[in-house]
Parts: sequence; C-alpha cells; structure tokens
Amino acid sequence: MSFLNPLFLMAMAAIAIPLLIYLFNLRKPKKVRFSTLAFFNSLKSTALKRLRIKRWLLLSLRMLAISAMVIAAARPILSDGAGAAAGYDQEPKVIGILIDNSPGMMQIDRNGPLIDQARTFAQQIAGYAEAGDRIVLEVSHGGSLNSPFLDRRGARIEISTIESQVKGGYTVERIRYLKQRLKNASEPNKILYVVTSGKTAHFTEVSEVPADQEDPSIRARFVMVGEEPGSNVGFVSVETEESSSDVAGNRQLRTVIQNFGD
Repeated sequence: MSFLNPLFLMAMAAIAIPLLIYLFNLRKPKKVRFSTLAFFNSLKSTALKRLRIKRWLLLSLRMLAISAMVIAAARPILSDGAGAAAGYDQEPKVIGILIDNSPGMMQIDRNGPLIDQARTFAQQIAGYAEAGDRIVLEVSHGGSLNSPFLDRRGARIEISTIESQVKGGYTVERIRYLKQRLKNASEPNKILYVVTSGKTAHFTEVSEVPADQEDPSIRARFVMVGEEPGSNVGFVSVETEESSSDVAGNRQLRTVIQNFGD
C-alpha cells in the first residue's frame, strides 16, 4: 500500500490526544470507611468492571476514528499485488490507462492544473506495474495515441507528453477500444484505469451503459482528480474597434466574458 498524500500521516500523532485526556482524568478514588462494605464489594466486582471495560472501548473507538480520518486524508492506494486476491494478482497483468485530456482539464485548483494531476496519477499507476506487465495508453480527446503495449518505464515517458486538447471528444469510443485490447490480451489480469476530473459531459454516456454489456473479466477503476468546482465561462460578445494610437490600420479586439455557472 502507498499513499498519495503521505505528509498527512504525520497527523497520526493526534491519536495520543484521547489517551492523554483519559490519563489526565484518572483520579484515585477516595477511601471512605463504612460500617458494612458488603454492598460496595458486590458493586466493585460487577458494575465497576463493566464501567472500566466501556471506558477502554470508548477510548479505543476514539483513537480508531482519528486514525481512520488521517489515513483517509493521506489517500491510500492498494497496489494490485496486495489484498485477498494477492495470489491472483501476482500473475502477469495488462493495464489500460485512459487519461482525460479534455479542455476542462486545463483548469487549475490549489494542487495545480488538472492535466498535471492526471499525468501524475497515471505515472503512479504505471509505476506499480511489475516487470512482466504490459500497459496500453489512450486519451479521451484529440487524435488517438495508437499506443503499443509498453513497460512501466515506456508508459511513464509517454504519459509525460500528454497535453489537454481543444478537439473532439471520444471518451466512450476510447474506453471501448481499450477494453477490446485488454480483452484480446493473453494476460489473466486485466485492469482499466480512467483518470479524470469527471466533469466532461462525455462521461454521462459511460454511466448509461447497461449492466449486461459490462465485461466481468476486466476490472475498471476511476481515479478522480481536482477539488474545485468548474466554472461555466463563455463569450458574451466579441467586437473590433479602431485603435486610439497614431499608427494607421491598428485595430483593437474587445471581448466580454461571463461566468454562467454558480
């Protein structure tokens, strides 16, 4: 297992907070003598023991909750050779990676351009491949890569050259193309990754594929990038006008743009 944001694991130290609070709140019970202690001895052997168990269970749950939040923030990725199916996944794999390079991937959030994030994730996926695995790449927009099967080093080099394209989108067609290439491959393990922000309208068609048309031999995984909602910006008007400079023939282009989204 690896983590996309390993720095968040430093926050794991916060699990000590509930334990410290519990230890600081421990107080020695004050001894009070009574004429008969029969009732209190019975109480000590039953109710107090149950109360002590409940306190430790509550403390454990609090620490587990903090650990779960920290691990979730670190965004763990389970490598394909791990888990219950490790014996199966140790066999050779063929991996298809579709990278969303639509115009919307030019957007920028606090982690940088979405296309840069997509390339980073795709290279990490390729890096998890074993020596005998093969990788085939494709993009959602523009011309097809027509990629041959690559090893992990060749795939990472090819991924680094992918850019956003302001051209036609072929998301559904490219997914079907990759699925067919995976299906025809001889490897027993077939995995298809789709790296996208999920904002392109072409993915609506993907979600409408009937369940009976899905291929159970291919495992499909979506890797989502980007955190900020996309804006819906468009041109309201475009006009040319005479330049105010002294140079004859100069023109100025005046445009008005507007965000039509929320």
